[in-house]
Amino acid sequence: MFPVGTPHAASPRPSPAPKRHLTRYFGILSSHAACHSEVVPAPAKTSPADEKGKPAAKSKYIPWAELLRKTFGIEIVCQKCQSPLRLIALIKNEDIAKNILTAMHLPAEVPQLHPARPPPQEAEGGGRGIPLAITVTGANVHDKWMVGATLDAVAVRASRGPRRPRHICLDKGYDYDDCEDEARERGVKPHIRRRGEPALVGCVRGKPRR
Repeated sequence: MFPVGTPHAASPRPSPAPKRHLTRYFGILSSHAACHSEVVPAPAKTSPADEKGKPAAKSKYIPWAELLRKTFGIEIVCQKCQSPLRLIALIKNEDIAKNILTAMHLPAEVPQLHPARPPPQEAEGGGRGIPLAITVTGANVHDKWMVGATLDAVAVRASRGPRRPRHICLDKGYDYDDCEDEARERGVKPHIRRRGEPALVGCVRGKPRR
C-alpha cells in the first residue's frame, strides 16, 4: 500500500509463464487425482461401423511426372507404349551429363545469357531515364508532403541552377492543393489524376494533356 499523495509507478499486468496452460485444475479435477476418472466422463468409444465409414487418408506424395504435367504441361510418357515414365537415376556429374547428351546428339554446352536491356531513354529533359532525385522519409509520412522537397533535391545541374522538369505527372494520391502549389512555385506544371475521375481503359483517342 502507498500513502495518499505518494507518486508511484503502475505495476505491469502479470503475464502467464511460458509453456504453461492458462487454465489449471486443482483437487479432484486435477489430472493426477486418484478419483479423477470417477468425476470426469470417459471419452465416447467409436464402433467398428464408424471406423469403416471414415474415408481413407490420402497420400500427399505426387509423382514427379504429374508435377511436370501440371506445372509445365509436359507429358512424360514412353513413345512406344504411352505409359508414364519413372525416375531411375539423377545425374549430378557434369562430365557424365555431357557424355550422355553428346551420345544422344543433343547440345551439351550451357547457353550464354544475353545481357539485360538498358532502361528506356526519355526523348527529352529529365535524367534520360534515371531518377532525378530521391528523398527518404518515415513510413508514416504521406507522399504529398515531399513533392517540394523532391523537386528541390534534383541531382541534375545546369549552368544556371537546378534543371527541374517542366511537367510532372502524379497519380490520385497527390490530388491536393498543397501538391499543386509546391510544383507551381518551382515553375513546374503538375498533371494530377483527380479522385473520382474514370480510369482510362482501352484505346484512348485525342491529344494527351502532357
